[in-house]
Amino acid sequence: MSSTAVPSAVATPAGPLDASPDRRPLLDRLHAVVERHGPADAVVAHDHRLTYAQLARLATALARRTSRGEGPVAVLAEQDVAGIVAMLGVVLSGRPLVALDATLPDDRLRAILDGAAATQIVASEATRHRARDLAGSEPTILSVHPNDPAAPDPSPAAWPTAVGHADDPATLVFTSGSSGAPKGVVLSHATVANGARLSARAMGIVPGDRVALVLPSAFAAGQEVVFMTLLNGATLVCHDPRTHGTRSLPALLERVTTLHATPSLLRSLTAAVPAGTTYPTVRQISTCGEPVHGRDVAAARAALPAARFSNYLGSSETGHLTFFHLEPHEPAPEGIVPAGRPVEGKEVLVLDEAGAAAPAGTVGRIVVRSHHLASGYWRDPARTAAAFGTEPDGRTSYTSGDLGRLLPDGSLVLGGRADSAVKVRGYLVEPAEVEAVLRDVPEIVDAVVLARGTGRETALVAYACPDPDRRTPSVAALRAALAARLPAWMVPQHVVLLADLPRTERGKVDRQALPRPPTRALRPGPADQWEALLAGIWCRCLELEEVGRDESFTALGGDSLAVEEMLDAVRDATGVDLPTSALGSAATLRELAALVASRTRRRRRTAAAGDPAVLLRLSSAGDAAPVVCLAGAGGTGLLFSDLARLVGTDRPVHALQTHGLENLGIPDWSVAAAARRYHRHVDRLHPDGPLVLVGHSLGGLFALELAHRLQAAGRPTPLLVLLDTVLPPSAAVASGDPAPRIRIAGGREQTRTELWRTRLQLLGAGLYPYSVPTRNDVFFQHGLRLTDRYRPRPWDGPTELFLTRENIDDRRWWDQVLVGPRRVHELETNHVGILKPPYVDAVAARIGDAVATWEDAR
Repeated sequence: MSSTAVPSAVATPAGPLDASPDRRPLLDRLHAVVERHGPADAVVAHDHRLTYAQLARLATALARRTSRGEGPVAVLAEQDVAGIVAMLGVVLSGRPLVALDATLPDDRLRAILDGAAATQIVASEATRHRARDLAGSEPTILSVHPNDPAAPDPSPAAWPTAVGHADDPATLVFTSGSSGAPKGVVLSHATVANGARLSARAMGIVPGDRVALVLPSAFAAGQEVVFMTLLNGATLVCHDPRTHGTRSLPALLERVTTLHATPSLLRSLTAAVPAGTTYPTVRQISTCGEPVHGRDVAAARAALPAARFSNYLGSSETGHLTFFHLEPHEPAPEGIVPAGRPVEGKEVLVLDEAGAAAPAGTVGRIVVRSHHLASGYWRDPARTAAAFGTEPDGRTSYTSGDLGRLLPDGSLVLGGRADSAVKVRGYLVEPAEVEAVLRDVPEIVDAVVLARGTGRETALVAYACPDPDRRTPSVAALRAALAARLPAWMVPQHVVLLADLPRTERGKVDRQALPRPPTRALRPGPADQWEALLAGIWCRCLELEEVGRDESFTALGGDSLAVEEMLDAVRDATGVDLPTSALGSAATLRELAALVASRTRRRRRTAAAGDPAVLLRLSSAGDAAPVVCLAGAGGTGLLFSDLARLVGTDRPVHALQTHGLENLGIPDWSVAAAARRYHRHVDRLHPDGPLVLVGHSLGGLFALELAHRLQAAGRPTPLLVLLDTVLPPSAAVASGDPAPRIRIAGGREQTRTELWRTRLQLLGAGLYPYSVPTRNDVFFQHGLRLTDRYRPRPWDGPTELFLTRENIDDRRWWDQVLVGPRRVHELETNHVGILKPPYVDAVAARIGDAVATWEDAR
């Protein structure tokens, strides 16, 4: 690798190069801190705390016990006071520390122990037995007692003396290796000490600060927080959200002044903070590990208005590399937050394939030079030689696996991994660029894009996590958003919605654990002119290159808005006007094309049994107990398409929607009247036998009333499934509470003008040809009035009750309505999202379990 620098391709550090490098071992640094801050709190974890003097006393005792041997010492402890004592004690002994993450499976921990060749394990009382099982017969197991009365006084004379040289290994951080075996990154005493100095300077850590440790202390980012805090006289506040849950994080914010997290953890924290609550004592936030969006910063500032925000780039090999700071008064940037400029003492170059400095703005491989990088990979000289080198001036160079480009001001912009660029349809595509655009979609909080397949079969797959506080976007809407900003070959062929991205033990996206997208039935393709015509319309509406004749519009990602757009296009092209309910019996391209062709030839409606504008057949498979879905106010039966696909593999699934919504007819003006109509449909379809009734929103009240009617008619007691149903005010009154005036989250009372307009529009419900948005709003208002007037009777049959975060009903009110066996499922999504991917998968799985139990008990 060339050491020649081209000025336009070398980042200018934010401070003087290698200013004041610290060559003291960590023992000397800690001794100085203890002398100055002995009585001050060093470590706090829940009900336990240690001063610096107490920490030094206990760590010294452990250092003396471990300094007698050779080789690395592993620590298996929880993220608490005992764990910090153990980590510090091993480092002070002069032997390399191998911190083990207690949340990892045993097989992974054994692989790390084997790779480190650890000869001792230090365990807390909580992990003692597990450590013995992991160690087998070779390592010696020691226990850490935070209040050990036998620990020596932490005076200078009592401290260990054989602590090695500043360049000796202080800690081995194990990360995922390309071979599948973990690789150990070697960090020396000098590298750890200088990392603590640089990060404290970048984030202003001073004595008196209370620093939150929420990142795993077994990994580089967590250890940086530990040493940054303890080597600068601040207080380390330990908390592990993986074991205590993210809902515990708001309470932590009341006790700290700085917070350091991954973007995904920051989003979880923001979601857990009660609306309107602020924590003004938090003055610093930082994120690392993955791209963070300006939207994430803005959301965090709502709860942390006084905090400066810092985003930094780094790795186990480089430590803190670049910083980007935002003061509280500075606006959050649009899109992905920049990585920032290099820290002092670290030089960043971007090199082309020939090893020469690339011009400013040109993407190349990132190379770092500094005296303060990792020493290499533990017991792996070949991998070390491939990534690390020595410059003529004595600095270490590290060739990263990341791509990037340098701006004229020296700021670094990441461009993905060097090995992640793929060719799609002959074009070179960097998935990170697609990820950045996908994260810009307001309804998406997290995303990753990767390539599946090889050669001509290579296709981009996007995995996206919807914001549970917003309307869940359809796959078609996401593809349209991407198509508006990217060329066609960069729009992913598959978009998979997930509640959360799977993560590795280090908090990074676990790409191996991402599910494979469903296989598409692209062959056979359209067989005649009608199928070809509709295929073109589907492709335009869904932003797809091609569709197969046996593919379903809704399964390809089309939501209710996309269905309306598609049917409008069909009407414009053929003159055939179809209701959305037509997709119930004609879901695939082949079936819908046959229906359009038939309507065109005969110019008259063909329908299945029953009223096709009220009844939709979503699945006809199998002969198990049928599922009957009841739509809510202004909702069509197609909203249940994804649920039907998941639960209808061995049983028929039908959906019922409000009379008058898509046909000419006066809607039913009471829940009881609607239930009577639905009862007639059910008896015609399934005159006997058990049923599963699934009601969404107002449909839950329809299902409840229908269940009573079926039971009274002598039919078997149905299984009732209620999806985010809002109870009528009478249920609140029966519970001793006042009748609520606002029924939905974020709702408000109508003004007098709005109220009169609604009353006039309701007179035309089912009769006047309103536009689709107006029609849906009119039927929504119709549903609110049905809800207000309904007086539910107690139901003693089995019930599965699903409620979302948008449902503001007091859960006690259900005690007046559901008096039989019931299970309650709280879901972190919104009112409509409960029936959309990714959340509908969990709903379907739980319904499937409930149905199996119900059928076994019959």
